Amino acid sequence: MNSKKSILFITVLILFSLTVAACAVTKQPPSNEGKSSDLSPSDKAPTEEEKEEQTPKNDENPDGPTTAQNAEDGEYEGRTEKDERGNYGVAKITVNDGRITEAEYTEYTDDDKPKSREGGYDYEQALNAFEDLPDILIEKQDVNNIDTYAGATGTTKTFKAAVMKALEKAAKKSS
Repeated sequence: MNSKKSILFITVLILFSLTVAACAVTKQPPSNEGKSSDLSPSDKAPTEEEKEEQTPKNDENPDGPTTAQNAEDGEYEGRTEKDERGNYGVAKITVNDGRITEAEYTEYTDDDKPKSREGGYDYEQALNAFEDLPDILIEKQDVNNIDTYAGATGTTKTFKAAVMKALEKAAKKSS
């Protein structure tokens, strides 16, 4: 009879342990279903659709000078054609002794307003690229040596095209 109580006690103990283990709380991330995200759109990684939207559809690689090597000293501006959304880029460069010494870049919306934080544009990677690409150009001195800016492929392509248009003007002037 004592062994029956022991077996019963052990069985109850095992069942209790299994029940406690099965009901244990596991830490899972909270569900976002039905809630708005606390992250702003600029803090989230872009979706594939957003990446595609940021990348110009034209596959053309503009021909023209990629350095200021044969350019006349001066200030030059290059503007890209509008893309399928009406956006375009403008690069302003200063050439001195065959080198790009100053550069700035602005992208515009289809209504000719600059894309900026102040203007409500919040795609962080592109905003950072607007600031960084001119400095990278001054450092590299060759459009072909500028790597695609992470998360801003379309901006990088538009920047390079705008700079090449400015360099083209500088080269024509020196011819």
